[in-house]
Amino acid sequence: MDIETLSVDELRQLSIHPLAAHVPPSGFVSVRDAILNPVVLLDGMLVDGRGRVREAIRLGLPCPVVHIDPLRDDHPALVIARAMTARVPQPDVPVRAVVCARLVREILLRPEWLDRYDQGIAARLKKRRNLAGLLDACAISLRTYDRAHTVLRDTRIEGAVVAGLLPLKTAERLVMVADADRRAQFARMAPDKRELAIDRYFARVSKRRHVAQRSFDICTISAREGGRITGDE
Repeated sequence: MDIETLSVDELRQLSIHPLAAHVPPSGFVSVRDAILNPVVLLDGMLVDGRGRVREAIRLGLPCPVVHIDPLRDDHPALVIARAMTARVPQPDVPVRAVVCARLVREILLRPEWLDRYDQGIAARLKKRRNLAGLLDACAISLRTYDRAHTVLRDTRIEGAVVAGLLPLKTAERLVMVADADRRAQFARMAPDKRELAIDRYFARVSKRRHVAQRSFDICTISAREGGRITGDE
């Protein structure tokens, strides 16, 4: 990627690319005399480096930038995922997993602004074996991705995972709770009480399903026996 430099006034004019919304901004950015690591632009909008741009504007420093080229570079989702994983400190695994699931979902939605970067990736990502590139870029396993993909069903729980308020495994279990109010109630509990409450909830659900299945089986058997008696007569 070719590097150019933007002035503070030019930095103030930058808008945030929609793809950047899927990656939480980095927290603390240490800057001394200059911004050394270039920020990344996609179609003239910022997709990586919001913290660096913020600090450059605050300190009155020019900032190096690179532009993603659809003919030369990897898909923007891969570029963003690698940039996120390269952060120091690196975001936690649950955060990287949710970002990966968000990026896959966005690609599969095929927004118009990603068309010229697609090159068939949306079609390929419909098959799980083709997730490997993004999984590697986010440094996560397929099982962790699956958990994050499930968590995307509830935006509040998804946000809690990204904020570090819920473990990913717990969040996956919470999403499986059918009642939204009950999910919210569990999410607000202290961790030890929450796990116990979720265990009890699923135990009750399992018991009800077992009773319902047994009743169905008895009714089915009774109906069959009744049919045989009627036939004999």
